[in-house]
Amino acid sequence: EATDRIKERELQRDREKAAREEEKAKDTVAEEDVDAIQDRLKEMIGGINEELQKAMEVQSDKGATEKLFDAVFEVFKELRDYLANNLYCLPTYTRKVYQKEIDSLHLKINKEKDKALPKS
Repeated sequence: EATDRIKERELQRDREKAAREEEKAKDTVAEEDVDAIQDRLKEMIGGINEELQKAMEVQSDKGATEKLFDAVFEVFKELRDYLANNLYCLPTYTRKVYQKEIDSLHLKINKEKDKALPKS
């Protein structure tokens, strides 16, 4: 009977160890997901800033400038949707930082568009 209790205790320890290892593996995957999401967000924000710069340089042709700003807004919408779809993966602080950055970027796009394409 003593050996049965010892075996049962060993089995219990093995199950607990396996559960801890599984939990640790989940945390690692979650961290990798957060890093991948942040990399993608940074890449998209950088791309929008580059397109915005191009739009500001091509101010001579109103039609081309409008098309560039339309493209910038399309990418911005993708960025906003991407963040919305991945909010659950990001820590609260990181989420707030990116939301503020996106809000700021939206204001910047509108400001630059108003400068490049003034309303008559």
